[in-house]
Amino acid sequence: MKKALKIALAIHVWIIAAIIPLLVRVLCLKTILQVFTPSPLFQPYRGMSAEDLAGVVKNRLKRPICMVRRPCLREGLLMFYFLRLAGLEATLHISVYPREVFGRFHAHCWVTSFGKTISIPPGLKMAEVFSYPIRTRIGAAARS
Repeated sequence: MKKALKIALAIHVWIIAAIIPLLVRVLCLKTILQVFTPSPLFQPYRGMSAEDLAGVVKNRLKRPICMVRRPCLREGLLMFYFLRLAGLEATLHISVYPREVFGRFHAHCWVTSFGKTISIPPGLKMAEVFSYPIRTRIGAAARS
């Protein structure tokens, strides 16, 4: 990866990571995902691998100040956005643990790309309740 591109990516990740806590407070998830789904024509990080992007995102999120109790959502939104900016397939998933596990509902968010888990994978006893882009029953992306 070229040094200038890596610096630009690190700055871009820092800025987006800083605004996610604000977006989560004022926008619903549907709107955030629409904002974080860039046009297929805008791919400034095309050619970068999912592993390189994940490394930059995880490095930025090592010591979170905001959203300490929801690190998976912040990481998931960042991974989803930057994978898309690289022209890579990305699916954001949200699942919940049964109430018996934590005594209350507890959710988890993660991202997959081409069927491979990129961020923190879900636990064993979780039920997936949402994925974006929304898939049909046979697993293909729904067309809108």
